[in-house]
Order: sequence, then C-alpha cells, then structure tokens
Amino acid sequence: MVRIAVLSLSLIVIGVDAGWAQDIAGIEDCTKTSGLDKRTGCLQSNVNFLQRLVTKNALDAGHKLEVSAAEIIALKRRRHPSTKDRGAA
Repeated sequence: MVRIAVLSLSLIVIGVDAGWAQDIAGIEDCTKTSGLDKRTGCLQSNVNFLQRLVTKNALDAGHKLEVSAAEIIALKRRRHPSTKDRGAA
C-alpha cells in the first residue's frame, strides 16, 4: 500500500513538473508584448517558426519513410530471390 502511495505521489510530482515545462525553444512569449502591432508581429513570428518546424519534420519523416521502404524491398529480395536470380546462382 505504501508503494502505491509513493508511486502515485511521484507520478503527480512528475506530472506537475511536466505541466510547467511547456516552453518551446524558438517561440516568443507574446503575452508580455505591449501594443497591438507588436503582439501581432510576435504571434506571426511564432506561426512562421512553427510552420517551418512542421515542414522540416514532415520532410525528415518522408525521408525516413523512403529509406525504410528501400530497406524493406532489399530485405524481401534477399529473402525471396526472383526466379531469374536463382538461375544465375
């Protein structure tokens, strides 16, 4: 019973700590900016940053997918050589 209480308490502490750590490197805090024009510019800067980040991550994921697909094809060929390859061996 004590183990469950300690585990629960530690998970709560970790959860609270993770809840405070919501900062993203490269994102500005626009709530402290005064003036509508400055705040709008700040928000637009954040949107642009996030758009570039999403695009970069999508390209990286696509590249990894292509590499994985090529590796799967190579492994299938090695495991099940075609009849053409069997005659040459």
